[in-house]
Amino acid sequence: MAMRLAEGENFTIELDEGVATLRVWKRPDLSFEEGARLALTIRDHVVGFVGAGGSTARGFIMDLRDAPTLTGKQTRATLGEIVRACEAARCPVGVLLSPGVQRVTLEDALSESGPTRARFFADPSDARSWISAEA
Repeated sequence: MAMRLAEGENFTIELDEGVATLRVWKRPDLSFEEGARLALTIRDHVVGFVGAGGSTARGFIMDLRDAPTLTGKQTRATLGEIVRACEAARCPVGVLLSPGVQRVTLEDALSESGPTRARFFADPSDARSWISAEA
């Protein structure tokens, strides 16, 4: 049974069988600035459960498929910080991206932040399988 770790105006984070899953969705009424603020909130939550001092999660799925296709510079930087935190904690992170523009604009930048612990997927079951093998 999934346990809710956090929620906000455009996201939820749940823990299920040791894997935390962030889901972000579009909110056309939110500005780039508000989206960037929410990304910082997400970062703080993620650092809390994958950071030093013992991990609540053995893996992390960052599901951005329903998030805005284009993200602002600040939000992209914060997403990179999230992946970097997972990398530092040796926590595998599966990033779910939509094909096309979203994948093109985020995959390279996030790959640099998590060269050994981040992988990119279109299907959640593929991400979960990879995390199970890595964790």
